[in-house]
Amino acid sequence: MEKIMDSEKRLTKAFQQAGIRIVRYAKVSCRQCDVVVHDNRFFEEVMHGGSYALGNLYCEGVWDCDDLAGLFDRLLRHRVYENIVNWRMFLSYAPWAIKMLCTRPGHEKRSHEVGKHHYDVGNDLYRLMLGESMMYTCAYWEGGVETLDDAQEAKLRLVFDKLGLKRGMRVLDIGCGWGGALKFAVEHYGVHGVGVTISEEQVSLGKKMCSGLPIDIRLCDYRNINEGLFDRIFSLGMFEHVGPQYYRGYMAKVRMLLKFDGMFLLHTITNNETSLLTDPWIWDKIFPGGHLPSLAQISRAAEGLFVIEDTHNFGYSYYKTLLAWAKNFRENWDV
Repeated sequence: MEKIMDSEKRLTKAFQQAGIRIVRYAKVSCRQCDVVVHDNRFFEEVMHGGSYALGNLYCEGVWDCDDLAGLFDRLLRHRVYENIVNWRMFLSYAPWAIKMLCTRPGHEKRSHEVGKHHYDVGNDLYRLMLGESMMYTCAYWEGGVETLDDAQEAKLRLVFDKLGLKRGMRVLDIGCGWGGALKFAVEHYGVHGVGVTISEEQVSLGKKMCSGLPIDIRLCDYRNINEGLFDRIFSLGMFEHVGPQYYRGYMAKVRMLLKFDGMFLLHTITNNETSLLTDPWIWDKIFPGGHLPSLAQISRAAEGLFVIEDTHNFGYSYYKTLLAWAKNFRENWDV
């Protein structure tokens, strides 16, 4: 009981500094960002297991919150984790750190495991969640767009205008998903496209979506693309699966496939600090083996191979994209 009281006191103080109250059993009125605790396990297990325990306990119904997005925004902005880190949390994190450093998830032999675990869960789920665009990357909520599909179209126009696509160009999409980006490029810019993915389900549906168009969608690891040269290459939301050990090899492969005067656009989620480690919850539950690169890691990998002409950060749009996906998911729960 003494341990629980000490953990509760420390967590309550740390959360209060971020403007978050921890409320027991909702006996008092709650604000949207308040954490409502239904079981005393919450305090001791979060103090011991950090973010991994916090995520698992939410899935078990041990705690709840009316505004998860707002809650995590406050937790991250105020760096609450740093105020509660302790030796027990360090010991629980250590096995994850060792596993991350030793697994080499971006290795070719393991890459298809990611496809099966994450993207092959079924196309019906993604149809309902992602909308008509079938784009599983951050949309671009600029220019007064109001819907997810319009925001995804705005993102594609941003990407292809940066690449300067012209009719007749040969274009490669690394990590093409269901082919939505290539389909848009062919229909609006008159290019010919090749797309590669490690997901059998994506290839199956992608071929149907792009039927009749000059698009070739293949089940293929990026390392095994060996034919021809491309005028333009782009990759939207795939680089998170590559792994730090393979960043340089990835860039070298892209350079090899690109014409001398070609252009490459990389769209990825980035970290604001360089690290070989990932949050255990994200690494285990969201993107198995995933890693968010820093700009420093990307530039080092590209050094001597590319001239970086432009960087564009619209990470704030991911907030609205995630909320739109969550809304679609909830509204189609019973479908």
